[in-house]
Amino acid sequence: GSTEGPPAAWVRKDNACDAAYILNGAAGTCDDTLASGSSCQPTCDTGYTVSGTSSCLNRTLTSATCSPNPCDASSPPANGAVGTCTGSLASGSSCQPECDEGFYATGSSRCSLGTLTAAACNTNPSPPPAFPSPPSSPPPPPPPKLVTDDDSAAHAPLDLLGALLLACVTLLVQ
Repeated sequence: GSTEGPPAAWVRKDNACDAAYILNGAAGTCDDTLASGSSCQPTCDTGYTVSGTSSCLNRTLTSATCSPNPCDASSPPANGAVGTCTGSLASGSSCQPECDEGFYATGSSRCSLGTLTAAACNTNPSPPPAFPSPPSSPPPPPPPKLVTDDDSAAHAPLDLLGALLLACVTLLVQ
């Protein structure tokens, strides 16, 4: 057998395109043998909008796309203002409304596939309860005894260190 090119079963003999698959959508009127010079209309999953039609020309497919729906976040929350929110908030994005004095935002507003989860402005919460005082514990142990001048045994290591230091200095000077 010949080794030039793919097997005959892999080569599309008709002048057509495979338009059966679309990301985040379904084939709609499209199929795997869309004839050259024709177009079809795929559909999109909930939360997505189709960008037009898919078309085929000389075995080259120009495919429609399904884009995530944005949200309208332009309505201010009660007791607040829109802040950074707009009429077209991209899916997967968030914005921050501003709250009137005496109110705080419950977070940011988020858009997911055309569904807005809006932040609210609530009254300031009451202060958190004070931490309970810890149970009484015994007093800490006294600090270790400091070395004093009348403790001659504690000076022996220092005398040795001084002798070594003097010997080193003497060697460096010579």
